[in-house]
Amino acid sequence: MPDKKIFTAQAFISKISTMDDKTLRVSMDCQEMSGADEAVLFSVRKKAGWFLFSEQEIKQEDVANLPDIQIEKSEKHPSQRLRACIWRLWELTDRKQDFEVFYRVKMDKIIEWIKTKLN
Repeated sequence: MPDKKIFTAQAFISKISTMDDKTLRVSMDCQEMSGADEAVLFSVRKKAGWFLFSEQEIKQEDVANLPDIQIEKSEKHPSQRLRACIWRLWELTDRKQDFEVFYRVKMDKIIEWIKTKLN
């Protein structure tokens, strides 16, 4: 596989969960690793890629013919969309106040408004 880096680490699958969007969440626990390996692992966080599991050590020839992955970006979660909207409102109105304070105040107002609809 030219120009493609493959990262391997010894790990075990500790949990598998089904998600609302019918995907699976796989949790793995890795053995202690070097700082360089940790850096590689953190650098691919939230990136699409291929997961390959083997009970034996994985070698380059084991993955020589993996196809290119094509994953569509998923839509933001509603909570992420709401936070982004509140950020934009903060940008347009009140940049003197810290965003986190502004965000919490706006969220409290939204929560209180929803509570009034519950009665």
